[in-house]
Amino acid sequence: MSSTPWLDWLLKHEGEPEFTGTEPTPFVKECFSHTSYGPLHGSTPASCAATLCAALEESGYSSPHSAAAISFAKFGEKCDLQVGAICVFQWPNGEHHVSVCLSPEKNLFLGGNQGHMLQRQTYNPKYIIAIRRPS
Repeated sequence: MSSTPWLDWLLKHEGEPEFTGTEPTPFVKECFSHTSYGPLHGSTPASCAATLCAALEESGYSSPHSAAAISFAKFGEKCDLQVGAICVFQWPNGEHHVSVCLSPEKNLFLGGNQGHMLQRQTYNPKYIIAIRRPS
């Protein structure tokens, strides 16, 4: 068994569409059911945190149970940037994003709401404000 089953879950669902502002897909509805956000009606909100909550809970871990990326800033325990690390980003405009490190050497991350789907994306690590693992 992998030491990062939440990352395995994300890899299994890689490519799922998550179009912010459109009718939520069954996958997005399932992800948000792992948060306290409530039922989705009409359009999909930003889904990075909800996707990670689903990944954690579906692989046997607790989550912040929140649709807010910043809720992961104090989740679990601190760790170094490594494969499977949960990274909270703060962009210059003050907004937050959460994703899982796939390759620290390549600044490659896997998460929801990345280009409107669950996919890989490179990010500048200078925007990381928290690096965590489940406790």
